[in-house]
Amino acid sequence: MKASIVSKLDVLVDRHEELGMLLSDPGVIADQDKYRLFSTEYSELEQLVSQYKELLSKEDELAEISVLLEDTDPEIKLLASSEKRG
Repeated sequence: MKASIVSKLDVLVDRHEELGMLLSDPGVIADQDKYRLFSTEYSELEQLVSQYKELLSKEDELAEISVLLEDTDPEIKLLASSEKRG
């Protein structure tokens, strides 16, 4: 994935986390206009952030499997190969 896209997605993840904290802030809760605005933005980012985190997890998993596939032990290679397929 291009570095510029990753950078933009990381910014959105950070904003999502910031919004999560803001939504639990008593000052924001007391201001219904701010709360509604932040809540809407949080909801709009929720699916994107969730899918991006899942992608990162799968990339890490594939990297670990690739390392195992390089192992000289045939049993480890077989295990890694089955993990990669499944």
